[in-house]
Amino acid sequence: SSFFTKPDEAVIEMIDATACCGDGIDNLPEKICGHWKLPLVDFKSITSGNPDNIKMLRVQGDSMQPTINEGDFVWVDASNNFASSDGIYLIRMSTGLAVKRLQAGLNNIVIKSDNPTYSDITAEVGELKIIGKVVHILNSRRV
Repeated sequence: SSFFTKPDEAVIEMIDATACCGDGIDNLPEKICGHWKLPLVDFKSITSGNPDNIKMLRVQGDSMQPTINEGDFVWVDASNNFASSDGIYLIRMSTGLAVKRLQAGLNNIVIKSDNPTYSDITAEVGELKIIGKVVHILNSRRV
């Protein structure tokens, strides 16, 4: 990093890749557009992950409502890039990046949306590219 970080501070890279909760928007997940700093004690109260592995990005679309709404931010742990357990993950689909709920089976993974208007998709374990697991949702409600 080219900026000074205090030892009691966590720095999370913000990715300029709007993860879509819909049909998918393709962006490179490597594109860093900023950094979000917070006290290390607060970071540790949210996740036990390493701040270097956590990426933050804004969600677009309605497929994960009511769990994640358009405009919310998610923290993705890029070190957890395999479906070790059921949960919400950032994945790369043929249509682009998407935040989806995954249910891992023996040979396949069911890609689910929380919004019932979207259908489930089944993919083979080897063909699904998992970027990381969502470990935190930051709600972006305007008050």
